[in-house]
Amino acid sequence: MEHSEEKWAQEYEKTLTELFGPPEKRRRRERGYFANLRRRHSEPLIRNILRVLAQVEDFAPARRLREMDIRHDPLPELIRPYDYPWFRLSNIRWVGELLEVNAVHGMERAGGAQMFVLRHTAAGLRLHALGLRSVA
Repeated sequence: MEHSEEKWAQEYEKTLTELFGPPEKRRRRERGYFANLRRRHSEPLIRNILRVLAQVEDFAPARRLREMDIRHDPLPELIRPYDYPWFRLSNIRWVGELLEVNAVHGMERAGGAQMFVLRHTAAGLRLHALGLRSVA
């Protein structure tokens, strides 16, 4: 590894540790995040949500999602709650036939949270509305 790559890797790990804790804590938190997500929502629903979000041009993680295989890639590769690019689904709830989804990317305190409203149709989920969520 070149010196600059090694220095970058050290800085990257330092940043992750400052934000989310040491590697073992991050792995433990990630396992808990996915266990909770899967307990509350089916994997096909989660993947369908990601498919819709991948088409939203104003959503920062959309390009990366489009480059991945949403149908087959492991969820921890698609959703990265404690590693770059820091993307997670933070709240998913049904309100009638509408599904509200809060997605956090980057630094939530810096405005990296968006709310999406998806509509359940005969053809599957479709984007109904989107907007920035206010961050207190």
